[in-house]
Amino acid sequence: MRFLKSLPPTIIVLGVISLLNDISSEMIYPLLPLFLVKELGAGPAFLGLIEGVAESAACLVTLAAGVWADRARDRSRVVLLGYALASAARSMMAFAPNPLSVLLIRLTDRVGKGIRTAPRDAIMADAAPPAHHGRVYGFHRTMDNTGAVAGPLIASFLLAVGISKLRSVFAFAAIPAVLAVALVAWKLREPNALRKRPDEAKWSFEPPAPALRSYLAVLFLFSLSQSSDVFLLLRASGLGIATKDIPLLWTAFNLVKSPQGFNVGSFRTVWGAGPSS
Repeated sequence: MRFLKSLPPTIIVLGVISLLNDISSEMIYPLLPLFLVKELGAGPAFLGLIEGVAESAACLVTLAAGVWADRARDRSRVVLLGYALASAARSMMAFAPNPLSVLLIRLTDRVGKGIRTAPRDAIMADAAPPAHHGRVYGFHRTMDNTGAVAGPLIASFLLAVGISKLRSVFAFAAIPAVLAVALVAWKLREPNALRKRPDEAKWSFEPPAPALRSYLAVLFLFSLSQSSDVFLLLRASGLGIATKDIPLLWTAFNLVKSPQGFNVGSFRTVWGAGPSS
C-alpha cells in the first residue's frame, strides 16, 4: 500500500500502539457489565456510576494534559505515562475483589487515557506535513477501530475454547496492553519539528472563537443525552444471550459504528487508492 510506505515512522508506531491498546481494552469492556453484576453483585446503578465517573475524569484530565503537552519538553514521556497508567490499572481487573475496586481501576484507566490523548495527537500533528493530517488521523482511527473489532473477537474465542472465567480473559487482556507500553518506551520519540519552547506556552483565559463555542455547546448537549453502552450489553445478557456471544455483539456494534471514525477520503488513502480529488 503506497500510503503506508509514505507514512512517517512515528505515525506507524502510534497506530500499532493504538491497535494493541484497543485490543486490550475491548477484550474487557463488553464483559465488564456481566462481571460486575453477576460475579461481584453490583447493580445497574453502580455500573452507571462507574462509567460516569470514569468518562468524566477522562474529559477533565484531557484538558489539563493538553496544557501539560504544550509545556512539556518531551511529550513522548507524557504519552508513556498515560499508557503505562492505563495498562497497569487494566492488568489489575483480573484480581478485582469488589465493585469499588472496579470503579478505581476504570477511573485510573480513563485518567491514563486523558493524560495520553492530547500529547499523542500533538505528536502526530508535528510528525506529518499539514497537508497530510487528514490521512494521518484517518490511518490512526482505522488502527483504533481495528483494535476495537479484534479485541472482542479474541475475548469471544477464548470463551469459546473453554476459558470460562472472565478473570482469565481479563488476564489475557494484559498482554497487548503491556506490549503497547513497551512499544511506546522503545520506539516513540518526540518528532523533530518546529514548536514553541515550553517556557513560551502561556495560559490564556480568552474565550474561544464563536465557531468553536457553538461546536462545544452542541457537543455538550449530545454528551448529556448519551447513555453508556454498557447498559446495552447488560440488557443483551438479560435477554438470554450467552456470555461467549456478548463480545461478538460488541464486535458487530463497533463495525456498524466505525464509519464515523473516518471519511471516504481517508479510507481510500489508507487502503492504497490515493486521496480523493
